[in-house]
Amino acid sequence: MDSLHIIPDGNFEVRYSAGRQNSSPVLFDNNSQTMKLGSNCLLIQMNEKNILVDTGTGLFNPDKNKYKMDYPRLLLSGLKGINIAPSDIDIVVLTHFHFDHCGGCMNENEEPVFSNAIHYIQASEVENAMENPEFYKYWTVFENVLEKNNLLRTIEGNFAIENSIELILSPGHTTGFQYIEFQLNDQNYIFPGDIIPTLWHLNNDNIVYLDHAPEALGVAKNKIIENCIKNDAFMIFQHSTKPLIGKLTRKENRYGFQRIK
Repeated sequence: MDSLHIIPDGNFEVRYSAGRQNSSPVLFDNNSQTMKLGSNCLLIQMNEKNILVDTGTGLFNPDKNKYKMDYPRLLLSGLKGINIAPSDIDIVVLTHFHFDHCGGCMNENEEPVFSNAIHYIQASEVENAMENPEFYKYWTVFENVLEKNNLLRTIEGNFAIENSIELILSPGHTTGFQYIEFQLNDQNYIFPGDIIPTLWHLNNDNIVYLDHAPEALGVAKNKIIENCIKNDAFMIFQHSTKPLIGKLTRKENRYGFQRIK
């Protein structure tokens, strides 16, 4: 039977820019301007293929003054715990090029970790990274590692893999952000990534300082929520420590959440 695994890559602490601290869902105190997040990757086993959504932080921490990594790089040990080697991964979906989502693609020798996997990313995300090297400081590394080994596939717009996994282009967080909707064993799932990164974001309009188009993100968020309720889908949070997965309910002008795990 096909299966689904939510694999924590670790926790990290984010320090917010001055003046944007109100966008933080979990402030430790009014002075620290930080919050603690999980970093969860998704393994979908379907049609005898292993499909990994995002690869965690890996070796990258582009700004130690902003990001404190507690336990980075647990993805590989998590995969090992379910008897999956990096070479067993057939497809990698990268939601976007922020380091905590794509950093695990490369090892310390600048070699691809998932050496047998095709890595899917939106073409607009690649174009934005190339145009803003000061922000995507590690892009050239991925360009050399993934393109050099013919492992990078750029797509434009919505794209289906394995028939029932839909990659949906949804600018807002980044110009080429994509989230995932899929069906597994007759059950619908939505993995909204950084559009709805935690349960806290469900009923709040706050954004994180990295969101480059808040209005577009708000439209995408509402669409995802409505689709989740309409299709009786499980929602999986990428940056929660708890809860990780559950179903949404509508309560007048707010949304409830029935936790599964």
